[in-house]
Amino acid sequence: MYTVQAGPFVLNLEIAIYLIAGMLGMLGMRISMRQHEDKSKIAGFAMNAVLIWLLVWKGSLLLFSPSEVLSNLWSLIYYSGGEKGAWLASTLSASYMMIRLTQAGLGARRSGMLLTVMIFGWTSVYYAVQAMLLDESIMPHSLLASGTFLLFVILIVARTAEISLKTIWLWYGLGRAAVSFMEPDERSVLYGFGAEQLVWLLFSSGVLLLIIQSERAIRLRGKAQRED
Repeated sequence: MYTVQAGPFVLNLEIAIYLIAGMLGMLGMRISMRQHEDKSKIAGFAMNAVLIWLLVWKGSLLLFSPSEVLSNLWSLIYYSGGEKGAWLASTLSASYMMIRLTQAGLGARRSGMLLTVMIFGWTSVYYAVQAMLLDESIMPHSLLASGTFLLFVILIVARTAEISLKTIWLWYGLGRAAVSFMEPDERSVLYGFGAEQLVWLLFSSGVLLLIIQSERAIRLRGKAQRED
């Protein structure tokens, strides 16, 4: 946990970092929806998602370490659920965003694109901060920050019809897999590959299969239409 002393107060830098990351994600969504009449309402959904993430991340300590919280309630202020809590918070906040965006009539494709914009904006700030704070991981986190921010910008400036969301996630997965080889403490799990490397390679393979299947379905529909 990173903290800074401000007079009589001790500020939790992690919370500040995640708030700034969430703000960038929200900004990206607002720019993407700048011509939409409900852009303010959608930005409100994003703000709620950020707050949900922070509350679940902090409160998950009660789920994963209940004895610690019950013995000292102040631990909820100074500590969080860690990586497990972050994954739980991400799942719940992303689910909330997809539900609210779909209910707003944006459709699954557009909703998924906006959620991806928010995720990439968030993670690019996170990796940039990690690069500054973790001396042993400057290069991998710098690459992740710059690469994720590039995808973030591409999603904002490109038109929805001109870009494939699955292709964006394929590039992200391959980038994560490649950068994971630079991690200094990565341990071999299977045939020289670490756990993180295997996860992202499997993720990328799954996305690639979806792309191939989608392209095949498009060709079959086109062939059927020509025959008709």
